[in-house]
Amino acid sequence: MRKLFSIISLMLSLLLSFISCEKDESNPIIGSWEGISLRTINYEDNEIVNDSTYTYEPEEFVLEIFADGKCKTYEFGDLDETFDWEVDGDMFSLKEGNNSRGAKFIINGDTLSMDFTSNWDEEGIQYKRVFSYILMRN
Repeated sequence: MRKLFSIISLMLSLLLSFISCEKDESNPIIGSWEGISLRTINYEDNEIVNDSTYTYEPEEFVLEIFADGKCKTYEFGDLDETFDWEVDGDMFSLKEGNNSRGAKFIINGDTLSMDFTSNWDEEGIQYKRVFSYILMRN
């Protein structure tokens, strides 16, 4: 009887240790996302000089984000690029070598919105370009 009690206690201890050590690795950005549209806005000295929206064809642009910190982009099913990624608050960063591009992101249901912004000065003019992606979960 004592041996049976010891075995049951050991099994319960192991079970509880697995349950208590289980990590919540659910991250809503992880998964496959298909491009719906890309809006590009160009500014010169804070004034819009171009505002255009491109609508993707089915499977034209797919972004796969993996839990291991890697992500891949596909163009019509063919691998296009591979990046490292990380999330800090509402910023999603793509890393390629020593370069990093950050985007503010929002997930609303099965929709992912990402805004990448670039700023630079050239010959006394301040330029800004915003790429706004809308993607749907595959």
